[in-house]
Amino acid sequence: MTNQSEKNIRELFGNRIAIYGVGVTGQAVLDYLRSKSLTAVVIDDSPYENLKNLLSNYEDIITRSFIGDLPRDWGSLFSSNDTMIISPGIKLDPKAEEIAREKNIPIISEIEMAYRLCKGKIIAVTGSNGKSTVVTMIHQILIKAGITSHLVGNIGKPFISIVDEVNEGDWVVVEVSSYQLERIEKFKPAIALITNITEDHLARHGDMKGYIAAKGRIFENQNSDDHAIINHEEPNTWRAFGNASSKLHIFASVDFEDLPVSEYINGHLVEACAALKSDMLAFRIDSEIDEIMSISELQVPGEHNIQNALASALAAHHAGVASKAIASALKEFKGIEHRIEFLGEIDGVLYYNDSKATNVDSTITALKALSTGTIRLILGGSEKGSDFNPLYRFLKDRKESLTLYLTGPSGRRMADEIETGNWNLKFTLFDSFEKASNAVFNDAKDGDTILLSPACASFDEFKNFEERGQKFKEILIRFLKGKSD
Repeated sequence: MTNQSEKNIRELFGNRIAIYGVGVTGQAVLDYLRSKSLTAVVIDDSPYENLKNLLSNYEDIITRSFIGDLPRDWGSLFSSNDTMIISPGIKLDPKAEEIAREKNIPIISEIEMAYRLCKGKIIAVTGSNGKSTVVTMIHQILIKAGITSHLVGNIGKPFISIVDEVNEGDWVVVEVSSYQLERIEKFKPAIALITNITEDHLARHGDMKGYIAAKGRIFENQNSDDHAIINHEEPNTWRAFGNASSKLHIFASVDFEDLPVSEYINGHLVEACAALKSDMLAFRIDSEIDEIMSISELQVPGEHNIQNALASALAAHHAGVASKAIASALKEFKGIEHRIEFLGEIDGVLYYNDSKATNVDSTITALKALSTGTIRLILGGSEKGSDFNPLYRFLKDRKESLTLYLTGPSGRRMADEIETGNWNLKFTLFDSFEKASNAVFNDAKDGDTILLSPACASFDEFKNFEERGQKFKEILIRFLKGKSD
């Protein structure tokens, strides 16, 4: 007998579902389908030996699998399936894309699937940097205000894994990447926010125009009842907003005196603004300014966290949270793991884990937040074609108080570029992350700051930036233990 939830899924996605990619996202979709007594075809180009144990856990629901070698006949595959759920890290072969289009087979992301099944209201956040911090801030504000909130998405927990727990009236705070937004169709957050857009993932999106367009899809399905929040100091977020139909709001880490009293962006009136009134975080709504809290009461360092707090406060305001509750939560916020995470001060040396810095702008932001003293900086990782020249220019201005420890394929490119470009930066190149980490710990002196902020992805040695950050902490603990023995 078919239960109601199984019937709803079949109505939304058809009887036959293919899952491309069985990493964290794909496994969450498989778990969900199993909970509804549904089956799936799975596709993954990883070696079979790497996946055989995992696949054995799902043998009861996998009707067919293509592991190691991709399907030779995409036409046959798409003819026998109604919907494909594709993991965000996968770029589908153009030929397969064309066949799916011809056969009218939807290829969607897991967040699109979960959105269609979700009973609650959605706050979605994207951006090149800061999105994990912002979604965590918003989630904690909602919880502090007594509102049920679920934190999901690119931050670590797939949306589909909690969708059955969401009730009407709940909020789901979703961190979404450009890769996930590529594969939406109906995804429509009540509140959508872009923190910033700087150069990243160009190998995937082709150029900045393509990257901005992917980010802008967060507003694509919104209507006049919904809210769009963009960064007034980042024109790329204006371009991403385009001509969306939602109500437009802005945040800016400048004083209200430096902002127009009334402003139109892309022909749309700015309806609400979060900015500064002297040393206070504040809202301006209908020309009235409402002070939230003092900047000095934030526990997280750096101007970027002032922006993060303003953006989060504005999103929470439109979710119905009072200024007092917003202030209370922001005053308690101590940051997130792997983002300028303070690990401690030992023998006069400060240790910071910023493994989440996977692009140039993130690393510059971290360095600005830690602006004093001698810094020993670990850079490098997997290669994604980033332009490091803006980073070299920034580092050159403080080269006397800076030493670089380079690792990974991108670290090797940095070493070549620093030498051939006459940047005059002190660096040492290492053939592993562990060797670079041990060297920086050995070299540290009283008054130094040790900062892991790679400006690169982690896939040369690690599954993700979290694993890289954890490894950094483990190496530090071993080093300190050996020092004390």
